[in-house]
Amino acid sequence: MSGGWSPVVHLWSHCGGKLNWDEQNSTFRPDSNKPPLGAYGEQIVTVTGTANGFFSIGEVLLDAHEAGVKIVKKYTKYLPKIKCPKSVLINEEKSAAVWFMPQGASRKLKMKTWLDFQNDVKVNDVELAAQEGYESVEHTKRYTTLGMATDQGKLSNINGLAVLSDSLNLPIPDVGTTTFRPPYQPISLGSIGGDARGELFKPIRKTSIHNWIDQKGAIWEPVGDWRRPYCFLRGSEITKEAVEREIVNTRNNCGILDASTLGKILVTGPDAGKFLDMIYTNKMSNLHVGKCRYGLMCGENGFLSDDGVVAKLSGFLLVPYYVRRIR
Repeated sequence: MSGGWSPVVHLWSHCGGKLNWDEQNSTFRPDSNKPPLGAYGEQIVTVTGTANGFFSIGEVLLDAHEAGVKIVKKYTKYLPKIKCPKSVLINEEKSAAVWFMPQGASRKLKMKTWLDFQNDVKVNDVELAAQEGYESVEHTKRYTTLGMATDQGKLSNINGLAVLSDSLNLPIPDVGTTTFRPPYQPISLGSIGGDARGELFKPIRKTSIHNWIDQKGAIWEPVGDWRRPYCFLRGSEITKEAVEREIVNTRNNCGILDASTLGKILVTGPDAGKFLDMIYTNKMSNLHVGKCRYGLMCGENGFLSDDGVVAKLSGFLLVPYYVRRIR
């Protein structure tokens, strides 16, 4: 299979730039009249060379030179007097638009004519999608899983678009393109998971006072990727005795909870306090800056669904606990 030469337009497209169909090279290339724009309407991405749809060395050098000169002049008001490097022009034949082999294959043969080797999508799968009414390329992509593997359509998308356009009797530009997503350049599984073994298989996340807690003799329990102290044993205590002692001490004196492992939600705006009053069973809108308050949440059936602490800063910082059971 060969998808031909295709410029890497992913950054251009991700930033909002549009594409044109290049009939001569059978590929999509950046539309210079519709570039990605910034907040003030200015062009924020410039592509040159092969990324701009030029494939011969002479065209690549010339396009890159012209773009560089324009950028330097724009930001320095100075026109650099640097000549474009020369190259030897090699005449190449125009690429033939052969979307699947053999040309004119029967329907039976198309059932074994592969388009996407990773997801086993065949020519007749795309044609069936068109017959079923999936005329949008995005719908066809999901119907067939064309271009949804790790190469993100690097091998198959252009061929698949051509087969779909032929099935719909539409030009390729009218069929459109799919969304470009990384990784466009495939990487090995070893690059992703090479360190995920032994003690590194699931690294332990630690809060800022993890070591201090560990020095105090904490008995740890796993909480997702974190470790949370279950209790602190003293002398010959068993776990149950340590837990009961700490409960009594916290009720009568004071206790410390390291809540770094909990999720946090910041609620801001003029109606933030009123909004929280509708969520919690107690009032939060009269909470003063620098203070915190414990609150309970109930579901629509009136049962307790969550509890947590609300702190008043510039807004309201919610630290919900997500209660699984009530003792």
